[in-house]
Amino acid sequence: MPLPSNKDQKPFVLPDTLQDLALLRASDLDLGTLVPANPVVTKTGGTLQTQVQKEDDELQAVEESLKNSYEYVRSARNVVRIKDRGDVDVQGQRIERAREELANVEEGLVDA
Repeated sequence: MPLPSNKDQKPFVLPDTLQDLALLRASDLDLGTLVPANPVVTKTGGTLQTQVQKEDDELQAVEESLKNSYEYVRSARNVVRIKDRGDVDVQGQRIERAREELANVEEGLVDA
């Protein structure tokens, strides 16, 4: 089957292009994250820093954030386990008893 000539083809069919743009807009997609930037070489303090190095720094920041997220989840699970065991309630009851005893001592001192 012969291919149509370039004259017969339109580079962008308007209805299809508009539909694609509408889908991109509705999906809240940031195209900057999909299209890699051209490698840019800048001179910083006598050393060359490329775009690749910047991306490595960003990746390290993401990994650090992920690590912090895992630590937070681990801590939250520990808190839930402690609550489920009833350790907090036991300590709260001990504190209340101590508070009542101190209140009784205070009343005894005031009456004397």
